[in-house]
Formats: sequence, structure tokens, C-alpha cells
Amino acid sequence: MFLIGANFRKARSKKDKEKQGVVYYRITIPKSSGGSPEERVVNSSVRGGDDGVLDAEREVIVGDLRLLYCVVERLEDAGKGFTIDDVAEGFRKALAGDVSMKNVIAKSKTDFPLRRDIVSVGRKYKNEFRYVGPTPASESRSVTTTSSHPETAAGFTGYLSALLQTSGNGSGPSYRQKINNLRSSLRNFSGGDSIGFEKIDGRFVADYASWLKSTGIAETTRAFYLGILRTVLGRAYADGLIPSCHDWFRGLNTKASREAGKRDKEVPDRELLLKIKHLSLADDRRLSLYRDMFMFGFYCGGMELVDIANLTWQNVIGENLVYRRRLVGVEKRVRLGLQAMELIDSHKSEGSDRLFPLLDENGSKLFVTERNYVASGMKEIGKMAGFPQLTFSMNIDAYNRLVSTVNIAELLLGD
Repeated sequence: MFLIGANFRKARSKKDKEKQGVVYYRITIPKSSGGSPEERVVNSSVRGGDDGVLDAEREVIVGDLRLLYCVVERLEDAGKGFTIDDVAEGFRKALAGDVSMKNVIAKSKTDFPLRRDIVSVGRKYKNEFRYVGPTPASESRSVTTTSSHPETAAGFTGYLSALLQTSGNGSGPSYRQKINNLRSSLRNFSGGDSIGFEKIDGRFVADYASWLKSTGIAETTRAFYLGILRTVLGRAYADGLIPSCHDWFRGLNTKASREAGKRDKEVPDRELLLKIKHLSLADDRRLSLYRDMFMFGFYCGGMELVDIANLTWQNVIGENLVYRRRLVGVEKRVRLGLQAMELIDSHKSEGSDRLFPLLDENGSKLFVTERNYVASGMKEIGKMAGFPQLTFSMNIDAYNRLVSTVNIAELLLGD
């Protein structure tokens, strides 16, 4: 099962302010047996100044998505093993009009239903297509890597169990088990019925929160389930399956689980942070970048890797950092201190608008891939500092822990 969709990427050229952004197509497939997911992006020929082009060029984009489907279908029907790279390469050739893809191109210009066992189209363009179930041949030869269809909430959590286990919010089999527990909880809440995304809104979230409370489970457990659901719906929004959901959880506690059950030794203390800060990493630009992004996140009150990776100079307004959290859509404003500014100044690069060069301008570096490199690099940094369990998200934990030990008001007005 491939999830396909279209997104818009703004131009980030400091020299050419009039340069247009590009529409790109994202192809995603999780790995079987709980492995890491795979994701590829292919740029289109569609350009525009903002994401309004996604509607203005709707007909072209829908045609390209149908073409992408045809590429997947041909590989599927060939009855041979194929990879996500085969799909991306075939799609690039088809977009370029390669003669070897003439039959695929011709079919894409006709109207026919898409097989649900092959692809799921993101919500924004989902209704532009008709769908049918799997054919008998495809049932025995499918490349689907999860038995649940991602058009339902429970199915989508199963799909995300592979995607999220390396997200920095948790790791390995234990986190996969926790998200699977959410799937079971949703099934119990709905009486075993499948919950389509069209049924999920703020009222659904409020009813689910009330139901959790009625079961008598602890507040920290309720907060955990709601926090994971928030993450899942944030990804569903990013994939175009639901409208913006950032206000659906207003007034609900979704953060108690972050500190619940943590032991002091699992969170970096002040001495360890200073040791990490002063590590000599000049000979390893990769680890130096990861360390600086980690410390920048700490200086900014705790930040997720995905948010830091996507920061540009447009997010720096005067002495403030203003950005929108990727998973929940909430805008945050942080006062930048001297040390935070020194870090981003040290990574300033000609021709790039990003604050940190983890990703590139043309989109060839995928976040899901770079995230895995960062996770591995943080372990190396942790070993150097005598804290081998170090993860990137601990910049948030460390900030929260240290702030909780200080009375900020008295510190500001102390004699």
C-alpha cells in the first residue's frame, strides 16, 4: 500500500525574492515487521507563489497523481518484486514523457477506478477519483505492508506505528506497543466499528476524552492516549486526510505523559548539558550540526527536530523566533538569546535560507531519512558525554526539568 499526495514547497532563495515555489508529490510506504518507513518525493512542473496553486492547478495535479497510480499499478501487475525507488524513478520518466512509459501515460489519460489495495490518495484530492477493491490476482500479490487501510482512524494508527516509532517521541518496540494500545482503545470506544476520518472532528475528540475519563484510568494515562491521538491526527492532517485539527484538543491535557514515570537519571541535567555544549566536535561536521541543533532547541524552550529542521530566516523576526509546530499547527514565539543566535549565525550558508543545513533546498534529502541519521548521531554524542541514552527530544525534557527547579518570577525581581 502506497500513500500518495501532493504538497507545495515555497522557494527559499534569498537572492531571488520573486522565485516561485514548486508542487511536489510524496510517495510513502511503511516497512513490514515494524521497520523504518520509506518516503520519496518527486518534483512536478507546476510552480506558484503560494499553496493556492494546489487548487489553481488542480486538474494538472490530479492527472499527475493518476499517472503515479498507473506507474504503481504496472509494477504491481508485473508480478515481480519492486521498491519505492522503482516507483519514484518510473514516475519521473513518465512525467518526462519517456517513450518506455508511453502505455502508462496513455492509460493515465483515461477515466478508470483506482484499486484500494495499491494506493491511498491524500484527502485533498481523494474525491477526484473512483475506487474499487482489490482484484483476485492482486490479493495474492500485494505489496501492502500493513493489513489496516489508512482511511480509518484505527487503520491509520497501525500505518503510523512504523512511521512514528523513530520520530523522537519514542523508540523501538515499546513505542510501537503504546500506539497499538491506542488502536485498541479507539476500537473499544467505537464498539469495534471502523472510524472513518470523515467522522473525526473536535466533537469526536471531546467525546473520546470523556469516554477515557469514564473508564476510571489515571489522568497521566488519559493524557498519554490523547497525546498520541494528537500526534496521529497531526500526521493525518499533513497527509491531507483531515482538515486542520490544532484546536480540537484545546482545554485537554495531552502532555502529562512526557514527565510521568521519568527518573532523574533519564533526563540530562545542567552539568551534562554543559558537557554536551563544550564537546570538541570541530573535526566532525555532522555531529557538530546535530549537537548545535540540540542545544538550539534547548535554548528555545525545547523544540522538536522536525520544527528545527524546517526553520528559515523568515522565522527570525527581530530578536524573536516565530514558527508553527508541524504536528499540531500551533504558532510559537520565542525570544532568541545570544547563544541561540550564535549557533544559527555559525551555520549561515550562502544560497540557503535554512537556519540549519540538515535538509537541502531542492528536497532531495528526506526528513525521515535525516531523522534516523540524527538519532544515531545523538547516541554517539551521548557516549562522548557519558550519557549513551541521549535522544534529540531530550532537549525538551531537559528544559522542562531545569525550569521546574527555578522560580522565574523571583529570579527576575530578586534583589
